Amino acid sequence: MEIQDHLHRDLQTVALSQGVWNAGFHVRAGRPFAQICQLAGEMHADLITLSTQGRTGWERALLGSTTERVIRHAPCPVLVVRRLRVGRKRELKLQKIVVPVDFSERSARGLNYAIGLAQLFEAEIALLHVVRLRYDLPSIVVYSNSKLSRWAREAAETRMADLLGQTDFDDVKVTATIKIGAAAQKICRYALTIGADLILTSTHGRTGLPHVLIGSTAEQIVRYAKSPVLVVPTRNK
Repeated sequence: MEIQDHLHRDLQTVALSQGVWNAGFHVRAGRPFAQICQLAGEMHADLITLSTQGRTGWERALLGSTTERVIRHAPCPVLVVRRLRVGRKRELKLQKIVVPVDFSERSARGLNYAIGLAQLFEAEIALLHVVRLRYDLPSIVVYSNSKLSRWAREAAETRMADLLGQTDFDDVKVTATIKIGAAAQKICRYALTIGADLILTSTHGRTGLPHVLIGSTAEQIVRYAKSPVLVVPTRNK
C-alpha cells in the first residue's frame, strides 16, 4: 500500500508538471501492454497516448516494444509520439494529415476516421498509396521493370480516382499521391517531405505467428516516423 501511494504521488507530480490539474491515476501490476489495453477497455477509452524511443535492431527484435504490442491489442485508437529530449516541448497541431491507403475495407475505415478528425481540426488530408512491385513472378517470362512500374502506377491511379469519387470528404481538402517502393519507408519519407503533423494509419490487429513472420506496416511506421502516428484498429469483431 505504501508503494502504491508513492507511485500515485509520482504520477500526480508528473501531471502537475505538465499542467494537467484534473486526472485519474491508476497503478497496476503485470505486463504493461496487457494492463494498458485492459484499462482502456474497462474505461471505454477513446484514445491511448504513448511515446516511443524508436528502438531498432536486435534489441527491439528480442525484447519487443510495449508501444507496438499496445498497437496490436488496443481496443481503441493509439496516438504515438516520438520522445523528445528533456526540456523540449512540442504542441500537437493538426493542419496536414497523411493517410496511407491500400484500397482495402480496412484502410477505408481508417480514412473515414481521418475525415472526421480533419473536419474537427480543419485539417487537410494527404492520401498516399505505395505500390510494392513483386519480383517473384514466373521466371519463364521476361519483364521490363519500367513497364511493370508504369502498369502498376496506372492501375493504382485508377483505383485512387475511384476512391476519391466514391468517398464523401465533406469539404475537407484532399490531395492524392502514388509512390513505388517499400510502404513504411515511403510513407515516413513523404510525411517528412510535406511537413505533415500526423500520420493516420489503420491496422488489422493480426497477432501470433502470422504477425511475427509478416510484420506490420503500421508498426514500422511507428518505429521510424518523425511525426506523431495515430493507429486506428479496424480488426473484425
